[in-house]
Amino acid sequence: MLTLTFELDQRDERHTEGDKARMKLLMSNIQTASRVAVGQLPAWFLPDYEVEFEPQPFARGPCGSVHRGVLHSDTPVVVKCFDAPDMRIDSRTARLLENEMETLVQMDNPNVVKMLGTCHVSTPPFLVCEDAINDDMGSYVSVSGDSKQQRWKLLHQAALGLAYIHSKGIVHGHLKLSNILVGADGQAKLSDFGLKTMRYISKTSTASSVPYVGAPPSV
Repeated sequence: MLTLTFELDQRDERHTEGDKARMKLLMSNIQTASRVAVGQLPAWFLPDYEVEFEPQPFARGPCGSVHRGVLHSDTPVVVKCFDAPDMRIDSRTARLLENEMETLVQMDNPNVVKMLGTCHVSTPPFLVCEDAINDDMGSYVSVSGDSKQQRWKLLHQAALGLAYIHSKGIVHGHLKLSNILVGADGQAKLSDFGLKTMRYISKTSTASSVPYVGAPPSV
């Protein structure tokens, strides 16, 4: 349903009037059969066919893998794939996930990696971010020969990014040099934050043979 809504809302110019009529009819039939209403398309939703990424990851973490990719055939991006095969979640968890994604996609700060979209209904679920091409801060300073003053400047920029995400009610929780990236403009950018629900889903799905995932416990 999300993919059909995306095509009608975001890719209207690609389709003939006949195609659009058939898609609307299909959506109506699905609604009738499933008794599920079509909600508003989330601003952050990306169908999996809008993104291409390399099969081999350049990094891996406890919840998934990280790949180089291309968005809309021309924009270099980084794609984070989560370890959540055949993910099925309850309605409360879905709302928590959607709220997190809504907050992340609206963030706009030079010291925070920009999230460009995500797909939580693909296999695997993935998140698309801007490509900070100068690697993480640890690798960057080890090869760039920058002065100690430049390193302090990068740390100050990272602190500004941290203050920004705190102002949005988000605690990083995983702050380290590998999560402070350096963009094409030489600015430090925080990454890998604000994904509490997806991390929970990924860890639960990986650890359990039961594919149905309930909401994370409240703290």
